Amino acid sequence: MIHITFAIIRHLKGDAVEFNIPFLGPYRIEANKELQKLEGDLRELYQGYITLQADLDHKSNVLKLINQVGQNAYKVFHVSLEYPNEKVHFHFDRAVNFILPAIVYAISAGKRGRHRISLLIPEDKNLVVLRAHGFSPQGSTESMPIDASFAGSAYTSKKLMYSGDVKNDVRNNRFPFYGTFEKTDYNSLVCAPIILFGSIAIGVLNIDSTEFHSFTKDHLEYVEYFANQISLLLLTYMHISTSKPAFETTAASVFTKRGDN
Repeated sequence: MIHITFAIIRHLKGDAVEFNIPFLGPYRIEANKELQKLEGDLRELYQGYITLQADLDHKSNVLKLINQVGQNAYKVFHVSLEYPNEKVHFHFDRAVNFILPAIVYAISAGKRGRHRISLLIPEDKNLVVLRAHGFSPQGSTESMPIDASFAGSAYTSKKLMYSGDVKNDVRNNRFPFYGTFEKTDYNSLVCAPIILFGSIAIGVLNIDSTEFHSFTKDHLEYVEYFANQISLLLLTYMHISTSKPAFETTAASVFTKRGDN
């Protein structure tokens, strides 16, 4: 009797079952394909719901991070109005140490591969690393030419640059700097200009990944949002910096242009 009960339960799920009926012998019920298909559809819908919920949760967390980045940037700016440069540098470093890993989380959560991020600023004809996360000590000191790199193109055009397959990107012909890409271990790259007052580029947010086509449209939008939030933070640092004359020159130029508008 117990065997028959289990068989009936299995059949209710759409399975084919076979069992013995006392005094009558073996009996078989064929699989219910419609029921099996319905069960498969329900599983797919449920999985889609779980994925959508996870995506919504992640987007909610990203929005919170974008807001926190903006708050950190404003705090550093506020400190620069009332305290000496040494304290401003301290708060800048603390803000950046929170911001860069937060951005990596926003664009890499649930993804494979390694992601790295650097904050680039102009110096002479190059973009140099101001701060970085995920790089080796040697990699965090590299520079790249403004007129021959993806990051440089983002800086001069004031538009986001993205490649999901850097080594085979046809634009490499325009960027001699990337002739050594065969030696690199990253395959996706996104460079977002850091723009002040909607028109003045003062740096670049540079992110790479070892995975091909690692960044979705949402990720690219996140990077642009974060770059916008960082602009005030970067300008504050450049304006109070005494260690790099190029920063002061650029900051003074920014304030002059702003005054002309």
